[in-house]
Amino acid sequence: MKAVLLAGGKGTRLRPLTYSIPKPLLPLLDRPMIEHVTRSLPEGCPVIVTAHYMIDMLRRHFADRPDHIIVEETEPLGTGGAVKNVQMLLDERFVVLNGDIISSIDIPDMVRYHEEKGGKVTIALYPVEDPSRFGVVELQDDRRITSFVEKPAPGTEPSNMINAGVYIMEPEVLDLMPEGRCSFERDLFPKLPDGDLYGYLFDGYWVDAGTPASYLAAQSCLLDDLFDGGPFIGGGASIDPAAVIGDNVAVLPGAKISGRTSLISATIFPGAEVKGGGLESVLLGPDCRLADEIVSNVIIGKNDGEQERNGF
Repeated sequence: MKAVLLAGGKGTRLRPLTYSIPKPLLPLLDRPMIEHVTRSLPEGCPVIVTAHYMIDMLRRHFADRPDHIIVEETEPLGTGGAVKNVQMLLDERFVVLNGDIISSIDIPDMVRYHEEKGGKVTIALYPVEDPSRFGVVELQDDRRITSFVEKPAPGTEPSNMINAGVYIMEPEVLDLMPEGRCSFERDLFPKLPDGDLYGYLFDGYWVDAGTPASYLAAQSCLLDDLFDGGPFIGGGASIDPAAVIGDNVAVLPGAKISGRTSLISATIFPGAEVKGGGLESVLLGPDCRLADEIVSNVIIGKNDGEQERNGF
């Protein structure tokens, strides 16, 4: 099996952090986001990364990983088009992963389920309380998917199961898709014969980490899953004994917290420094400095050497 990792977006909702770091390489606790996305892949699974924005940084990141191939996407192609664009490399069953989805999905178990059902495509499905904000599927008792409804009006949803952005596919289905920009939901799934499209249900956690709030939510899930709730303190980070470290906090390698600083639901990036004050729901980017400030619901990063803030 191979994997296709979709990493072509610009990460505009996470600016100014993504002015200097592509979203897939933003740190989440002990590793870049992209490494959490692929954590459940079988060992040795080759990965094809479709990328565009800051592609050279991604190439450098994977330079010593011959099992990772970076393919440039010269124009936006959509989820389906990005996979169709690398069809020549997909000569066996493959899994498609969105580069900013952090979840507890067990991909080997999903592959076993796919083989058991015998279809051509299996989609990961996740239950949510309010499916009206997502693409929702209609399921038969045998978990065949019979329809998709995009952002249904509240109360009209055919189920509470949303498309979780992970797909297991057989390579021949790509012959049904057009070249160029396209989507699976519009240009592939309706063309599949009945019985070739199934849903794989999982629980645990699922977060689209593409916004500041969801980035912090993904961090919280990973702290609970991997680090007994945290906080996470990276190697070389410096924490003053007078500091108060609350819930959902990550102080990444080389960061410094001094004085009577209070942190709640915050990520302090490598090289950043906080002295005094209080931060709640804050992402403080690399090499940024704060002193005696009380701030909340903001991303602070650098653009052209100047510190820049975006609220959320």
